[in-house]
Amino acid sequence: MADIFVVGVVVSLVKISSLANLEVGVAFWALLGLIGVSLFLDYVLCKDTIWDRLTCRV
Repeated sequence: MADIFVVGVVVSLVKISSLANLEVGVAFWALLGLIGVSLFLDYVLCKDTIWDRLTCRV
């Protein structure tokens, strides 16, 4: 879902760039990094296994 949001942000930046001067700052790169880490964790971790281990301890 986050990758679709990034595509929307990039498309809007391209469209707005014809109307105004835009600068990509630290916040944009931090957002991309956060989304990248989130996608990586979704790929690496199995949510079912984590929930199973958490419920066994209770």
